[in-house]
Amino acid sequence: MKILKKYHEASGQEINIEKSCYITHSSLNPRTTKRLKKWIGYKHSNFPFNYLGCPIYTGRKRIDIFTDLTTKVINKTGGWKTNLLSAGGKALIIKHVVQSQTLHLFAALEPPITTLKQIEMYFCNFFWGQKEDKNKYHWSNWKKLYYPTEEKGLGFKRLKDICKTFTMKRWWRLRTMDNLWSQFIKAKYCPRANMVSKVISPNNSNIWRSLLKIRPQAEHNIQWEINKGNTLF
Repeated sequence: MKILKKYHEASGQEINIEKSCYITHSSLNPRTTKRLKKWIGYKHSNFPFNYLGCPIYTGRKRIDIFTDLTTKVINKTGGWKTNLLSAGGKALIIKHVVQSQTLHLFAALEPPITTLKQIEMYFCNFFWGQKEDKNKYHWSNWKKLYYPTEEKGLGFKRLKDICKTFTMKRWWRLRTMDNLWSQFIKAKYCPRANMVSKVISPNNSNIWRSLLKIRPQAEHNIQWEINKGNTLF
């Protein structure tokens, strides 16, 4: 609380008690938790919780943690009168309105594959429309609509590819930048070994495992740029 008070005095920013909470370990004595609540005045919370639209959680990725993301997409698509929109109008909404709801989250973490498939299913149903609360016939496989317009597709972006792009961007920043995030990741996972030679461990976090999975392709691209004579570091 002294640190928070010093931060307030230095920055002039006040902490909103109504929006703040504290989290304790599950094995902590309940009486201690109550005393903490009395001392600091914040409400007690548990994992998972949302911060700036992103779920903060511990353990493995579960579908229920990302329910809010799926709900946002459903509400966004449900707010449009699909019967009044042309196919081009629906494609424009999916590309530039509905998919933008997911970019903020994908830039920070990667949802489970099942969640991505559910969202794409809602995209598909929205595009082909409904009649009398029933989905209309899908005249083309959704995967074919990912192709560029030059290849008779609609140019939709596969959500899995978007997540993969953001993960590669995080690896790129880890390899080329010296900021607070990269220093923390290197200190936590690579204190005595080079990150290029690290192997995946069951105890690693989801974000670190995703970075190691994308590493071979990312390093291949980095080496390709170096062979072209471009300066990266």
